[in-house]
Amino acid sequence: MLWVEYWRTALRDEELAAESIAAYDGWLQLVRDAVQGAVAAGLIAQPPDIDQVAQGACAIADGLGIQIALHHPGITWDRASAITRAWLAAALDCPAISD
Repeated sequence: MLWVEYWRTALRDEELAAESIAAYDGWLQLVRDAVQGAVAAGLIAQPPDIDQVAQGACAIADGLGIQIALHHPGITWDRASAITRAWLAAALDCPAISD
């Protein structure tokens, strides 16, 4: 809920918006680093567009996180995890991720 309120406030505050973008860029970098680590370990092939994977993964996490925060009856933590893993499995051509 804190993150949702943070974004809501950032919509009206330019300084907070800039900080929010920087924080989000940090999340994107964490995902990029995780994917690069998996590539380096030989677990997955290098994706054609790592930025697209990172942005997609963060967008899915954000969208599902909002639904969880709103107590959407069809979205549990387990369901959100399964959806995210299925998307990553497809995006990274690694079916084992969804297991």
